[in-house]
Amino acid sequence: MARAVNIDVCVVCYDSEATLPALASSVVEHLPSGTRLLLWSNSAREELASAAHDLMTGLALAVEVFGDGSNLGFARACNRLAQSSDREWLLFLNPDAAVQSWPRGWRVPDGALVGPVVYLPDGRQQETFGPDRTLSYEFRQRLLRRKVQPAIPSVMVNVDFVSGAAILVRREDFLAMKGFDEAFFMYYEDIDLGRRWRQSGRPVVVDPRWTVTHIGGASSRAQPLAALIRSQRSAEQFHEKWTQTRLPFRAISFVEAFIKFSISLPFGRVGQVDRETQLKFIRSLKRQRKPKLPT
Repeated sequence: MARAVNIDVCVVCYDSEATLPALASSVVEHLPSGTRLLLWSNSAREELASAAHDLMTGLALAVEVFGDGSNLGFARACNRLAQSSDREWLLFLNPDAAVQSWPRGWRVPDGALVGPVVYLPDGRQQETFGPDRTLSYEFRQRLLRRKVQPAIPSVMVNVDFVSGAAILVRREDFLAMKGFDEAFFMYYEDIDLGRRWRQSGRPVVVDPRWTVTHIGGASSRAQPLAALIRSQRSAEQFHEKWTQTRLPFRAISFVEAFIKFSISLPFGRVGQVDRETQLKFIRSLKRQRKPKLPT
């Protein structure tokens, strides 16, 4: 059972000052007394330090800021926060997330990696847990559009992975697994962790009594091409690491990108991505070498 003062909330920040007050308020409201907030600065440290001071003053919340402002990526920054902690439990939260409910007297299964049910601000469920990402799954989801949203469970259930947007884990278990694979700058590091976790014999679970709201996509909307390329690169790394299927996955991605570009022609965009960005992404897929990320 998680003890009252034994949780560090670990948050990797990248120009995230605007959303931190809602996150911090939710921590004070829902989590046990004595919970501490650890922030890693992947962007300008001065602004984050100022925001942390405001949180400490306004909410009487213990806050510590780490990092020098260099962008280490999500996986590496999370691992540094885990190494900086001295508490029994780690709760990784995205900076644009907020806790909505937290079980009282919570007993977490031994060795478990735990995720909540996550909702978007409009109340829709976000896809933050589910089956492993196999090549056949990617084909069905990306080309056949057979995207099945996992149903909200009524009790704690085993899943293949939980999203890095919100994860609760015992610190010693996380460190024993060497945390997130730092080869992933961002994206797919949580799916990779879920697979390694299960292979070690530990459970990955979702508990519907723990709920979180998540805005999501702030950085990707600010830099859509960089987000597309980074997501593609991480997905290719994942499939190459586990099944040596990078090239077949790249082919699937190219067809999907071409279909999306075709859809964008009459409308000027597809989803949140404009036509020109989608075309640049297709060109990046055609290159054999790793594409250079936009600055």
